[in-house]
Amino acid sequence: MRIKMVFLFLLVTLAFTNSAYSDSYFGYNSFGGNWYDANKTLSNTSDNPFCAAASASNVLMYTGWSAGFSDSDAIFAEFQSLWGSSGIPLSVYNSWSLWLNGTYTVWPSSAVYVDPSGSGNFYPGNLFATYYHTETNQSNALSAADNFLHNGYGVTLTVQVGGDIMQHTVTLWGYDYDAQGNYLGIWITDSDDYYPDPNAPQPKLSYYTIHYDQSGQKWWIDNYQIATCLWWGNNFYIQSVNALEQDPPPVPEPATMLLLGSGLIGLAGLIKRKFRK
Repeated sequence: MRIKMVFLFLLVTLAFTNSAYSDSYFGYNSFGGNWYDANKTLSNTSDNPFCAAASASNVLMYTGWSAGFSDSDAIFAEFQSLWGSSGIPLSVYNSWSLWLNGTYTVWPSSAVYVDPSGSGNFYPGNLFATYYHTETNQSNALSAADNFLHNGYGVTLTVQVGGDIMQHTVTLWGYDYDAQGNYLGIWITDSDDYYPDPNAPQPKLSYYTIHYDQSGQKWWIDNYQIATCLWWGNNFYIQSVNALEQDPPPVPEPATMLLLGSGLIGLAGLIKRKFRK
């Protein structure tokens, strides 16, 4: 009987470690909340360079730094109306810094300036730098994003065309992985995803497979082509990851805690049985 049980256990183990096995992880499932997708509009070409602000808006809504705005589209509209013509480089970093503390950084001097329009600064008592995290080592992009999602942070990806300086920013909400823990794909929202299909439902959560380039030490997004005409047909890799903490720090959902607790109890029982033997 014991031999049969061991054989059955091995069969189940082999089934779950098969290469066909995959699962998904979404940060918002563990910490509550939802995904968001602020979008540009076809009729308003002035919002074309605002992909970073759109992704920043999604994260601000998810992490609770919404300053009373109703949704990520409302936050995105605020970025456009107050800072769209100011000439401030609206990276994700600057978008969050402006929103929380009313400051922005000019690269490459790294000099910090106060926004002359007097906008933003919705959370002057909370120093933005203490809530901000980034990973610029491209080989570590997925592991860093994984860690950020598991801490309840809002996460954005800066993606770049191979061999070019053109960049785009999207919001990361989850990823797929196999039985060995290898990353298979990413779940994102993209402010430009209406371009190839204006009739597509919005908002939209999209999935793309990814692969790691060992020689170039970077993660490529498979079959992902940015929608704007200038970049059509180009392949993109993940150039950097940016993340913003929630305040106060999030508490995992009860189901997540129950799963963790049952795992710890099972582990304790296994150790106890080994000691008895």
